[in-house]
Amino acid sequence: MNMSSDKLKRLIRQFPREQEAIEAIEAFLDEVERHPNLVFTPERFLNKFSLSPSRETAQFLAALENLGVVHKIFRVESRAGGGIKDFDSIVEIPEIIHDFRTDTDVRVEPGDLTILYSLRSG
Repeated sequence: MNMSSDKLKRLIRQFPREQEAIEAIEAFLDEVERHPNLVFTPERFLNKFSLSPSRETAQFLAALENLGVVHKIFRVESRAGGGIKDFDSIVEIPEIIHDFRTDTDVRVEPGDLTILYSLRSG
């Protein structure tokens, strides 16, 4: 059992309704080791682990983030399609960023941002 497994087992006491999701995440951590760059949109993450959008699910995701099992990524997307750059925090995102896909500097607008989740096995 790795460190993340221990952390996840403790979460079952805090979020007993999410036990199936916790067990599915734990089982998926091996896949993460083979594919470390795998990311999920919020919708895909919820579907993958059979979670429904709710206040409790948001608290559960925050707990996963605090434990370091889930990492939130803020991606600036090119208006031409595709990501430009990923950031660990929304405050790190510059007001203007160079879009290498169009070779222009663009002002980052809320519609240019995508939130993604990745899982970490360590």
